[in-house]
Amino acid sequence: MGSTTSWTREDWCRALEGRFFTERSAGLPVLFFIDEEVLGDIFSGEADDAVDSVLETVRRRLGLPGNHNGYFHRIEREGRRWKLDGGVGSPPFLDLLAVCVLAATRMGTGNYAPNNYYAQLRSLLGIAEPGTPSGFGDSLDYLWSVYSWWLDERLGGSRGISTVIENAPFTHIGRPLSQTLFLGSDVRRLDDFFHWIQLDPDEAVDEDVLVLYFRAWAPEESLSAGANRLLEDEQFWPTLGRILGAYAHHWDGTRFDRTSTRAAALRVVVRLRRPGSVSLQALQPDGYPDRVAGQLGGATCSAAVDDGVFVVGGSDPRYLLRGGMLGDETCRLTFPGSEVHVLQLDEELGGWASVSAFVPGERHFVLAAPSAADQVRQQLERWSTEPITAQRAPGTFAAWSLYGDIVLQGDEVLEGALAGRRPTLKHRFALRGGLPLALAGSYLSGGAPDVWLPPTTEDTLWLALDGRQISNRADKVRLADHLSKDDAASHVVDYGGVITRTVRMVESHLVIPPAHAQPGHVIERDKGGQLSAHRVLARIEDANDTAIVVAGPDVGGADDRWGEAPVLLRRHAEQAWLLGRHSGELVSVTKPAMPAWMVEQGLTGHLYEAWAEFPVQYSVERWPSGELKARARASLPPGDLAADDDASDWVRLLLAAELAEGDPELWDDYQAAAELLQSECGA
Repeated sequence: MGSTTSWTREDWCRALEGRFFTERSAGLPVLFFIDEEVLGDIFSGEADDAVDSVLETVRRRLGLPGNHNGYFHRIEREGRRWKLDGGVGSPPFLDLLAVCVLAATRMGTGNYAPNNYYAQLRSLLGIAEPGTPSGFGDSLDYLWSVYSWWLDERLGGSRGISTVIENAPFTHIGRPLSQTLFLGSDVRRLDDFFHWIQLDPDEAVDEDVLVLYFRAWAPEESLSAGANRLLEDEQFWPTLGRILGAYAHHWDGTRFDRTSTRAAALRVVVRLRRPGSVSLQALQPDGYPDRVAGQLGGATCSAAVDDGVFVVGGSDPRYLLRGGMLGDETCRLTFPGSEVHVLQLDEELGGWASVSAFVPGERHFVLAAPSAADQVRQQLERWSTEPITAQRAPGTFAAWSLYGDIVLQGDEVLEGALAGRRPTLKHRFALRGGLPLALAGSYLSGGAPDVWLPPTTEDTLWLALDGRQISNRADKVRLADHLSKDDAASHVVDYGGVITRTVRMVESHLVIPPAHAQPGHVIERDKGGQLSAHRVLARIEDANDTAIVVAGPDVGGADDRWGEAPVLLRRHAEQAWLLGRHSGELVSVTKPAMPAWMVEQGLTGHLYEAWAEFPVQYSVERWPSGELKARARASLPPGDLAADDDASDWVRLLLAAELAEGDPELWDDYQAAAELLQSECGA
C-alpha cells in the first residue's frame, strides 16, 4: 500500500475491505458507515487529508461534463468487468460507494437543506451542474447491487451480510442512506435489547417479531437519529429485521458479536437445606477463564469456577445491595445490586436463583434487605394467590427476610422496591392460561386465554381482536372479557400488524348427570375372595351395606376390604419417602417410568402413586435444589419410638425436611420426637 499522501484506488478499496469486511463479521450484518472520522482512522492521518485522498481517487475516474454515459460510467464498467472475472479481490468501486455514504452523513450540514443529498454529493465530487449528477441512478444502483452480490453470494456471508435496501420515496439515494441509519452505538445497545427480551442462546425468533419487540423497547432508549428513522419508516423494517436477526443468531448470552466485550450476569442463589446459604453464582460461559476478580459492594473479591459454576468467595450483604463487576475488558461478570431479589427455582444452579421479574403462575421466593422487608411483605401478602411463608435468610444474611410460596398472576400493581419486578412473560407476546384443548390454538368456550404484550409506550402497537383494536397499554389482556361464555367461533388476535394468532373456541358437549341420578358400580367378591363381577346400579342407595361401591371418584364399602390408600407424589422430585407415625415405618419410593401410552400421546404426568403397608403420616420429597419438603398425609400423633436401624433414617428425614403442607404444631411434635431419638440411634 502506498504512503497516506498518495493512496491509489486499489489502496483505498483494500483498506475499506480490511476495515469493514473481515472474518470477524462472518454471518453478521455489515453497515458500511462512512464519515470523516472513519476515513481518518482508516487513513491513519487527519480526517481532512483522508477525505481529500479518497475524493481524488474517485474524481480521476469520473466522466466529463456532458458525456452521454454520465459521470460514473467508467467506474461502473470496472465493476462489471470485476464481477465477470469472478469477483476476486477487493471490489474496485468501494471508494465511490464510500463517498456516496459520506454525502449522506453530511446531510443537514453546511449551507444546504437537511434533505438535500445531491448538493452534498456534487460538492464532494466537484460537479458544477445542478440537480442529480448524470448517470448517478443507473450506475450507482448497479454498483450497490454488485456490492450485495459480493457479500451475500460470492462470499456467502463469510465477511458479513449486506444491509443495503431500496427505499421508494428516496429512489436512488435510499441505498447510501440505508448505511447511515444504524450506527455502531446502536449496535452496542443490542446487548441491552437481548437482555430485555431475555433472549436465550440459540433461540430462534423470526425477524419480523424481533422488529416488533424492538419497536416496543426502543422509544425509551437513546438511539441515534438514524435508528429512530428505521423505526418510523416501515420500508426500512426489513433492514432492521436483518440486522436484529443476524445479531440474535450469534447471541451467546454474553455478547452479540465476536468483537464486543463479553458480559455474563451473576445471580443470587439461595439454598434452604440446612444450614442454608446465600451466594452469588453464574454458569461459566464457554471461553471464560476459571477465575476472575474485581469489585463488589465496594470491596475487592473474586469468583472461582467449581464444576462449571462461578462462585463468588465470601458472603457479604454489601455485595447484594451495591453490586459491581468482576473480570476485565474481555470477559466480565456483572451484578447490578438491589435491596430486593426475586428468586425462582433453577436446577442448573441447584437452588433458588434471582430473576429479573416474577413469572405469572410460578412459585417464587423473595430475598429482602431490612430497609425494604416490611413494604415488600405487605405487598406480597396482598397479592400472592397462596399464603406466603416468612423466615430469616441463612448465614450472614440473618438480618434479611426470606419470603416464600409467592405466586402472582399478572394483574398486580407492584410499588416501591418491587416496582420493576411486575409479573412478565419475558417481555414477549404470549397466550397464557384459559382452558386449552389438545388441538393447538383451541380453548373451551368460556375459557379464552390471556394475551401478554411487551410493555411499550408506542401508540401504534395495538392489540386487535378480529380487526377491532382493544388495547395498547396493558401488559395482560383478558380475551374472556371480550368474548361471550357461549362463544364457539374462531377469532384472530393481531398485535402491531406483525404477530397474528388464531384462537378457536370450542363448545363443550359433556353432559354431567344430576346428583340424584349419579351412576354407580358395585364390586363383588366370590366365596374364594376373588373379584367376580360388577354391575351398574340404578340407584346408588340400593347397594348392600357390605358391598364395595364406586360412584364417580368416591369409593365406599367395608373397611376390612381395603389396604392403605395411595399417596400422590410429584414426578419432578428426585427422590421420595413415606413415613408412618412409628419410628420404624419408612418406605423409600422409586418413581415409575412414564407409561408408554402417555409418551405416545405427548402427555405429561406430574404425579404418580405410591403405597405403604402402614398409615402414611408424612411424605418427604427431595428436589433438584437439594431441599427436602414434607407434606402431611394424615393427622396421627407420634407413635412408638425405638432406636434401631430404621429409626435413624426416620429421624434424619424429619429433622432435615421443611414442612410444606400440614399442621405446624403436629410437625413440631414429630420433630421433638425425632430429636429424642437422635442421640440414641446416632442419626
